[in-house]
Amino acid sequence: MSQILSTEHHGDHEVHFKISNPFPAAQSARYDSRDAAGDDALARSLFLVMGIRSVRLDADTITIERDPQVIWPLIIPPAVNIISSKIKNM
Repeated sequence: MSQILSTEHHGDHEVHFKISNPFPAAQSARYDSRDAAGDDALARSLFLVMGIRSVRLDADTITIERDPQVIWPLIIPPAVNIISSKIKNM
C-alpha cells in the first residue's frame, strides 16, 4: 500500500508529493492538460482541481504546478485526497 510521505513546496508555484512506492518507469510523465493526460487516471483526476496547471509523475514523486491566481489552500486538500485515493493500492 502506497501513501504520501511528505509534501514540499518548491518555489511559489510547485508542490512535490513524495510517495512511499515508486511508479513504474513507464508511468513517468508530464501533462499540461486533462486531455494530454490521456488514460492516466491520477493525472486526469488532478486536473479536475481548480488551479492545477500541470502534473508530473516521476519515480516516487508527484509534482503539481498551480495557476498563480489560485492559492494553495484551495488546491492542496483536494489534491491530497485524489492522490491518496489513487495510490492506496499501488
